[in-house]
Order: sequence, then structure tokens, then C-alpha cells
Amino acid sequence: GDSMKFGKQLRLNSIAAWRDKYLNYKKLKRIMMQAKAQKDDPDAVDKDSAKFMALVESELQKINEFYLSKLHEIEVLLEQKQTGTTTYGSIDSMSPSKEQSHLLAFEFSEDVVDLKRRDTLLQAQRLVSDITEFAEMNSVGFSKIIKKFDK
Repeated sequence: GDSMKFGKQLRLNSIAAWRDKYLNYKKLKRIMMQAKAQKDDPDAVDKDSAKFMALVESELQKINEFYLSKLHEIEVLLEQKQTGTTTYGSIDSMSPSKEQSHLLAFEFSEDVVDLKRRDTLLQAQRLVSDITEFAEMNSVGFSKIIKKFDK
């Protein structure tokens, strides 16, 4: 068997804030065990198989929707980085007249903008690595549980 049960691995390696977005491995495993326990009763097995496949479908959809929403968040972050939009509005649209410029010097000092850009980029990078890990964990989970079910 696996050195560590996958269900436990999933719990330990999942990103806490996203816990409910991951594959519900436990529930799928429970349905699978149920099907195996009743393998002498073809009707029961059919029912469990249908239940299993329906759950696989809905879990896939849930994960996919979440994944896409995170990709969108990343895109938004990267767009912000390019335009250098800060909480004060876009720098370009507000190119101030000379008299006003000293008032805005602090808000629009290059350092502040650079920091914001870097911060945004770091946020995007973190999100990319988190969502990649998320996708991999789920992918492993799906293939494991489906292999087990097909045995």
C-alpha cells in the first residue's frame, strides 16, 4: 500500500482556506467501499457505481470552476501590475499639472508604485504556485480513486 494513505496526504497538503474546494476523497472512497461490500448484488453495485460517477462529475465541476476563478484572479493581478494601478487610481490618467504635482509626490512616488507592483507580482506568483499544487493534488486523487474503483 501507499506509505501514507492518500486521504491523509490530501488533508496535510491542502491549502487550509481552500479545503472545501478539493476533491471529496473521503466521500468517494466511502461509496466505493459500499459498492465493493455489495459486489454480489448487481443492482446495488449499479446504484453505487452511478452514485460514484455522479459524484466524480460534480467534484470535477466544482474543482474546475474554482481553478478557473483563481486563474481569473491571477490575470487581474497581472493586469494591475502592468498598468501600475494603485489604490489611488491609475497613474497615467492622473498625470497631475505641475502645481499639483508636489501634493501627489508622495502618493505617486516611484517607490510606492514599484513596491505595489512587486507586491502584486508576488501575490500572483504565490497564487500560481498554490493553484498548481491544488490541481496536482486533485489530479492524483481522481486517478487513485478511479483506479481503486475499477479494480
